[in-house]
Amino acid sequence: PNHKRIRSEQVTLEALQSALAERYSIFHFSGHGTYNFHNPALSYLALAGEDKLTLADIYKEFNLTNQVNLKSYRLVSLAACETAITGNHTITTEYVGLASGFMACGVAHVLSTLWKVESAPSALVMIQFYQRLQQGKPEAVALAEATQWLRNVTNAELAEWYAAEIAKLPANELILRRFLSRHLDKLKKTAEPIQPYNDSYFWAAFTITGMPS
Repeated sequence: PNHKRIRSEQVTLEALQSALAERYSIFHFSGHGTYNFHNPALSYLALAGEDKLTLADIYKEFNLTNQVNLKSYRLVSLAACETAITGNHTITTEYVGLASGFMACGVAHVLSTLWKVESAPSALVMIQFYQRLQQGKPEAVALAEATQWLRNVTNAELAEWYAAEIAKLPANELILRRFLSRHLDKLKKTAEPIQPYNDSYFWAAFTITGMPS
């Protein structure tokens, strides 16, 4: 309820910082993220045009000493590449990365990835994860169940799931409808009863950081 969606071409740094300051409980980012091994503070989420939300930006705008911070956020989901990677470049700094940056600003849990993930399995994990959150399951349990579902689901089960999800979508949800329909059409052309995402490459990248619920 009371959600706000900012489409890719509108996600400027100013627009994102303004939206984060509105004290929602969940921030979900779908896009590209990069970890900078030479200077972790410059690790970033790619935004519209040339804009970026860097780790330095997060600390500067939303650290806990500021009046505007992220303590209202139960969850930040970074459905992007390499958002969970950290580094320890000097003995005077903590292991830092995008996930730890958000947590240092008061976020309770951060869902992130350890390597580049494909869009289809990433979307499936996210949908399954949020459905379990809506059932009241703790974040860590919800993610574990979502990734195990992806690991074990067969083509036939996935086709049935796609069809059921498409049927539940509101008429105006065109982007997600096209995405699910495209993948359902591909599955209809595949007769083998295989588990398409059984390899750990597809499901093991997702990790959650935070205090136990």
